[in-house]
Amino acid sequence: MTRAILLPALLVAFLSAFAADPAQGLGLVPRPQKLRVLGGTYRGTGVPECRRDSSLPREGYGLSVTPEGVRIVSSTDAGRFYALETLKQLAQPRLGKLAFPCLEIRDAPRFGWRGVHIDDSRHFFGKAAVKRTLDLMAFHKMNVLHWHLTDDEGWRFPVAK
Repeated sequence: MTRAILLPALLVAFLSAFAADPAQGLGLVPRPQKLRVLGGTYRGTGVPECRRDSSLPREGYGLSVTPEGVRIVSSTDAGRFYALETLKQLAQPRLGKLAFPCLEIRDAPRFGWRGVHIDDSRHFFGKAAVKRTLDLMAFHKMNVLHWHLTDDEGWRFPVAK
């Protein structure tokens, strides 16, 4: 297995421990703090209604999906981003369109620092692997990338002279 494939595979394997209960059948990663399934489906194509609420924790959000539409409440831009990531995880393709289960979610990160370390200095992974890792970090709502680029063993910046 090449290193470029190994890093994302290890990340997925490590983070699979934080997945939602399979009984819920929603596949949310990580599992939200509060989840209430309302029943029904939203099949609209409208843009989610977004608003700010400073009473929510930092990077926290509320997501409400009803047959009438989707509403997102967040304290920061990061919270809105995590709510949209959750909405992407809930999307169910049906007959060429997307459907979303009706539910209410209140969530905020348990830890302020949620990250991944890539040691490109000692083990070069390449641009594609780093981009894939960033996508996986967004999917898992992680907020820190520690990218080790230089060391005695390697210098990963091109130098013209």
